[in-house]
Amino acid sequence: MKKQFSKIYSQLFVVGIISICSLNLNAQTGTTLHERRLAQRAADAEMQVKSDAVITRDVVYGSNLNWKGEKEDLKLDVYTPPKTGKKYPFILFVHGGGFVKGDKKSSKNIAKLLVNQDFVVASINYRLGWDQGKKNGKKISEPNEQSANEAKYRAMQDIRASLRYLVANAYKYNIDTNWIFVSGASAGGVAALNLIFDDQESYNKILPDFEKKFGPLNFSSNSLTNSYTVKAIVPMWGALNTMDVVTRGKAIPTLFFQGAKDPVVPYDVGYWYTNPNFSLGYGTKPIYDKLRSMGVSAVAYVDPQGGHGVYSVKFITDIMGCFLKKVIKGEQQSGFYISTEEVKHNCP
Repeated sequence: MKKQFSKIYSQLFVVGIISICSLNLNAQTGTTLHERRLAQRAADAEMQVKSDAVITRDVVYGSNLNWKGEKEDLKLDVYTPPKTGKKYPFILFVHGGGFVKGDKKSSKNIAKLLVNQDFVVASINYRLGWDQGKKNGKKISEPNEQSANEAKYRAMQDIRASLRYLVANAYKYNIDTNWIFVSGASAGGVAALNLIFDDQESYNKILPDFEKKFGPLNFSSNSLTNSYTVKAIVPMWGALNTMDVVTRGKAIPTLFFQGAKDPVVPYDVGYWYTNPNFSLGYGTKPIYDKLRSMGVSAVAYVDPQGGHGVYSVKFITDIMGCFLKKVIKGEQQSGFYISTEEVKHNCP
């Protein structure tokens, strides 16, 4: 499976949300699990979602220097339910791509399906790029983990800037700022977790020169100072660099999706990219366990045969909408569901 994925993704976090893969429940009997997942991935990418969403494209929410030192405008797309005169809970979605590539457009189907459930959704672009140890597509050295961490730091600055912008302009997009959620896949899932659990203090402990080199996490990429509170996150195949940052004061309701055989982002405790030259990462299982030990709502859907990307877009968005609406109602949630099948638990 790892060899097959390497043909589809680059070695380092190269997945976009349109590459969500899963078991195709309608596949003909006799096909292998891997073949059904490839078919589901293709179906997700080609799916035409029917939606009355009002789409506002290429909204500039800020600008900053990219990894090459060039000024880059930062843009987002907003998907809004058609009914006006009402405020809706809001989901910020962060695309995948290993902090190397990807685009907000890849999230259009997930955004439309969530709009159909009465959420406002914004899909953002953020600064990409780091030293993967390649030249002209050929490996010339080991990937530079310091450079990867710099890319993640820039992304976190941009995500915070986008939230400040959207809160400042909530009236334009019918956003209920009392209910802000963040989700993302792969690099986007990593970003969703880091947004909540990493802060300037934790970054400064392990990467002390970053704030001086790139500026603060907050109040970079635009000059807005609006505050916001994220009420829940939905990381898809994401992980953290340390469990020390998962504290009771930071913990919020979390819905996880991941494959137990993910070769890129550790599902349990393991090396990023299953490469011992990289640091250890802590994925769905240890984070879920710690949240539940604190009494914080957490639900996980794990494909025991799944790699980097699991389940269909429709299944994921159905579960996501159900989970987040229960968060709004104040309901306590828990469950660690292991299955290759797309089986909903405690959701219609």
